[in-house]
Amino acid sequence: MVQKVAKTVNLIYYFAGLIMLFLIAMHFQGYAEEDIAKWAVILLIISVIINRRLELDLEFIVLLCTMILYGLIFKYYYSGTEYWQNWHFKNAVWPPVLMYLLCRQLSWKQKQIKIEGLLLAVCFGTFVYSILNHIVYVQDGFFPGGRSWNEFWTHSARYATEFSYWGIFIVGLSGYALYCLAEKKWIQGGVICVLIGLENYIQIIVDNRMVLMVTVIASAVSAVLFLYLNRHDRKKIKILCIGIVLVIAAALAIIIGNVGGVRDSAFFIHFTTRDGGILGNIRFQMIWDAICKLPSHWKGGGTMYPAGHSCVHNYWLQAANDTGIFTFILWMIFNISMIISVIKCAINPKINIRLKFLVIPLISAVVAYLSMEIGGQGASEYILFYVIIAAILRQLVKNENQGCRDSL
Repeated sequence: MVQKVAKTVNLIYYFAGLIMLFLIAMHFQGYAEEDIAKWAVILLIISVIINRRLELDLEFIVLLCTMILYGLIFKYYYSGTEYWQNWHFKNAVWPPVLMYLLCRQLSWKQKQIKIEGLLLAVCFGTFVYSILNHIVYVQDGFFPGGRSWNEFWTHSARYATEFSYWGIFIVGLSGYALYCLAEKKWIQGGVICVLIGLENYIQIIVDNRMVLMVTVIASAVSAVLFLYLNRHDRKKIKILCIGIVLVIAAALAIIIGNVGGVRDSAFFIHFTTRDGGILGNIRFQMIWDAICKLPSHWKGGGTMYPAGHSCVHNYWLQAANDTGIFTFILWMIFNISMIISVIKCAINPKINIRLKFLVIPLISAVVAYLSMEIGGQGASEYILFYVIIAAILRQLVKNENQGCRDSL
C-alpha cells in the first residue's frame, strides 16, 4: 500500500514538472521570471519532501557563481542607464539557477522514457510559442522600416531573429524524428517531420535564415552520431553516405536549375548576401574580433566594439563584453562540462539510442543559435532553455552511470 502511494505521488510530481516545462516553453501568459522562480521553488520543496535529497554538484555551483557574478556586474554597469532602468537582478539570475536545480530533481532516477518526455515538452512548447508569434506576424506584418513585430502574449516588439530562437528546438529533433521512422514509429516520426518542415516554412516567409541553418547543423550532428554508433557496420555507413550525397545533389539541382524560381526569391538572395551571406557572415568577424579583444577589455562594461559593432552575435562573448572575462571563463567551464556529458551520453551503452538522437542534436541546435546570436542581453529568457536541457542531460548521464534508475 505504501509503495503504491509513493508511485502515485511521484507520478503526480513528474507530470506537474512536465506541465510546468511545457507552459514555460510556450511562454504562457508571457515570460514571467518571478512566477518561474516561485513555481520552481515550490516543486523543489516538494521534491525534497518526497525524495529526501537534493541533487547538487560542481556544475550547479559553477552555474550559480556564473549567474550571480553576471547579475552583480551587469547591475553595476547598466542598471542606472535609461534603457535598463527596469532591469532586476533577481529576474536575470534566479530562473536559470532554480530551473537547473529543478530539472535535475525531475530527472533523478527517472526512466529514460520519462526523461524523453521532459525534453519533448520543451520542444513542443517552444514550437507552439513559435506558431503563436507567427500568427501575429500574419495578422500585422512587420513594423514600418524594420524586421520586427509584436510578441503574442505581451504585445512587446521583438526582432525577427529573436523569434527564430523558438523554432530551433523542434528542428533540433531532426535526428530523433528519422530514428523514430527507422523504428517504424510512423506517427511520432512523421508528425515531427511535418512540424520541422512547417517551422522552416514559416521562418522562410519572414526571411529568417537561422532556423534553416540550425536544421542543417542538427542533421549533421545526427549523421556524425549515426556514424559513431554504427562504426562497425559498413552497410549502414554506406547507406548514410549515399543518402547524404543524394540530398546534397537534390539541393544543388534545385538551386542550379532555379526550380520554382528559388534563386530569384528574396530569401535566397538574402541568404547568400545579407551581412556577408552565410560563410562570410559579419558575425564570424565580430566573434573573432571579440576573442582577440578579451584580454584588453576584461572588465566588461560594453567597451568592446567587435568589427565596429556595439554587440557580439554570440551569447557567451556578449556576456564577456557586458560583465567581463571572469563571467566568460565560468561559462566556458559550464560548457565544457556539458560537452563531457554529451560525450558520456554518446558512449554509454545503457542509454537508449533513440534518446541519444533526441538530446545530442537538440543541445547542439541550442548551442548553434547562441553561438551566433546575442541571446537576450541582460535577460534570462534565452539562456534558460539551454540550462534546462543541460541539466536534464547531466542527470540522465548520472542516472545511468550510477545505475540508479527508478522502477516507478
